[in-house]
Order: sequence, then structure tokens, then C-alpha cells
Amino acid sequence: VAREKLGLPSFSHHQQDLLADNTKMQQELVHSWNDTGFNDISKNDLEEGLNRLIKWNTAVLESILTKIVVQQNEQRKQNSFKPSKEVIEYDESARFHEEIATAVKMPPFDREAMSAAYLMPSNEKVNLIPPIAREELRGYVARIASMYQDVHFHSFEHASHVTMSAQKLINKVVLRNSTELNNSMHMLGDDKKKGEKDLQKQKEADLFFSTYGISSDPLAQFAVVFAALVHDVEHRGVPNVQLIKEQPDLAMKYKNKSIAENNSIRIAWSELLKPEFANLRRCIFGSDGDESRFRQLLINVVIATDITDRERRAGERERWQAAFLSNGDDFNWEKEWQNKSEDKLPDIDVSLKATVVLEQIVLASDVA
Repeated sequence: VAREKLGLPSFSHHQQDLLADNTKMQQELVHSWNDTGFNDISKNDLEEGLNRLIKWNTAVLESILTKIVVQQNEQRKQNSFKPSKEVIEYDESARFHEEIATAVKMPPFDREAMSAAYLMPSNEKVNLIPPIAREELRGYVARIASMYQDVHFHSFEHASHVTMSAQKLINKVVLRNSTELNNSMHMLGDDKKKGEKDLQKQKEADLFFSTYGISSDPLAQFAVVFAALVHDVEHRGVPNVQLIKEQPDLAMKYKNKSIAENNSIRIAWSELLKPEFANLRRCIFGSDGDESRFRQLLINVVIATDITDRERRAGERERWQAAFLSNGDDFNWEKEWQNKSEDKLPDIDVSLKATVVLEQIVLASDVA
């Protein structure tokens, strides 16, 4: 109904259609840069391949940023939007590995948020983001690209590979149960006692909880793909154990823990906070609490790519077990939300499950 009011085609639960629409949208975003009038960023004769990667990564991020803007606009219409009032000062000497959260607090189940989540932006909606913010997004990606080192593996090309994989896996999580939901809807439809409204409510709850809230959380989706892009920025091309020997001052700054990962977070975050990206930040951090949650997701996800820290990896396994195996191998997650009353659904916390899944998405993409 909400999509119809905006003149958008009806939402389809056919996975192939959804994936095709998403791919088409990204292609449209890439082509749309030809009509912006912005100066080409290859002022210093950057290689065509690098330019192409910058445009592609920008288009991927922009496609998710558009979903953030769509959700914010829908929340404004429903008077549920809370503008950001955060004024946060950050310690430049922060050791990010010491700030890892056991679980990043995720939004609870909310019918209005789910309705906004269904408003997947169409190809005609790519200009919802203000032109100046689009230009800043592309400028930020170009800035990050320029800060990647000319090393054999941890290069901007590698970061683009990881970004592509992370985006694909995010889509798998968000859309993985579309066929199951469609089948379950047919099964529920056989029950004559259930009305259409009850089926819609069940569908929304199934979509939210089966994806641990990620499906209706474009900020988390953006944070993961963003983290994939920046996770190795300014990497020296050597492992942390070698960095301790070659860059002792840098190693001491982070107490010899996740040195490269800490440094990449510092660079990516400090660049994003610069005045020239103010309009971009206003798009990303539109709602109250967005900035601190985005930063926490960035920290958790990037630090998770350090596979050499055995102590931290052991902690990750414990958190995974707490999220998915705490009640035994036969634990049925569906029983936690199905047949629950409406007022009880927001009390079901998906934060730990969502956090560990998002971390593993980028870790798997990086290792792959």
C-alpha cells in the first residue's frame, strides 16, 4: 500500500526479481554519474581501472544510502522520525579494539520501520540523495582509494573485492527467506480464519526476526559495506606481527593489538568527520543515535577481520555460541517470536545475533 501511494511497483517476494531490480538499480546509479556534471576525479591521470572501481563502490554505497533516506522520509510521514541531536567528541588517541561491544544495540521490532523497509528505492528514485551529498560520497570513496598503498594484496582492488562479497552476502541475509516467506504465506492462506491483515503482520514479523532485524536496518547494511571498503586503508602490506618490528611507534599506540585494523578505522573515521563531508554525514546520520551506532558497527566489523588475535577469536566463538547455541543445538528461533502478542515482539532482542552475523559477513568476505 505504501509503495502504491508513492507510485512504485508492488513489492515482490520472488528472489530473482529482487536481485535483478537491485542489480539494475546499481547499473543506473553508475550511469547516472555521467549526467551529474561533476568533474571527473581523474585529474592526475588516474588509471581507468581505478576510476571504474571508485564509481562502482560509490554506486554500491549510494544504493544503500538511498534506502536510508527512503526510510527516514517514511518515518517523517508517520511522525516517528527523531532527528539527530548528537554532538559527540571523539578521542583521537582511541584504541578501537578496546571499544568492541559484545552486541551493538539494534532497533527493536517496529511495524512502521518494517513498512518503510518495504519501500525499496526504484531506479527512478536514485536522486533522493541531495546532489551535494552524492558528490561528497564519491569524493570520500576517491579519498579512501588514494590512501590505499601500492601493495600486492591489501590494496584498493582487494577492498573492492571484499566490498562486492559483503554486499552479496548482505543481500543473501536480507533476501534469503523470500522464497520461504512466499511459501509460508501460501500455507497460511489455506487457513480461512486468518485475514489478510493477520497474514501481513505475520509476514513482517517473519522477515524481521528471521534476518535478525538486518532486513529493516539500512544503516547497519551501509555500515557493513562501508567497513568492507575501508577495512585495509593505508595497510602496509605486512601482518601485524611484522608491523611491531617495522613500525614500533604505531604498534605501541595500539598496545600491539590489531595494529593495522585500528589504524584503518582511525583513518576512515577521521576522514568521514572532516568538514567537506558534512552533507554526506547528514544523510547517513539522520536519526538520533545513528552516528554512535554506525561507529560501533564499524569498529566491531573491522576489528573482526584480524584473524591472528587468538584471544579475540575465542571471544567471537563464545559470542556466536551465546547467540545461536545457548539453548542447545535443537533451539528453535522461530518459537521465540511466532504466536507472540504484538506488545511482546519489541521485547525480543536481536542485537547479539545481528552483531555477530554482520561481523562474520565481512570476515568471510575478507578471507575469501
